[in-house]
Amino acid sequence: LTAISLWVSGKIAEKLPVSILSALQRTFGLLLGALAIEFVIQGIRQTFNI
Repeated sequence: LTAISLWVSGKIAEKLPVSILSALQRTFGLLLGALAIEFVIQGIRQTFNI
C-alpha cells in the first residue's frame, strides 16, 4: 500500500506545476504544525491535570 501511494504521488508530482506543489507543501506543513501543537497542549493538560 505504501509503495503504491508513493508511486502514484510521484506520477502526480510530475504533472503538477512547481507553484502548486509548493503551495500544497506549505499547507500540509502548517497542518502538521497545528497537530503537533495540539498534541503538546493535550500532553501538558494530562500531565498537570489542568
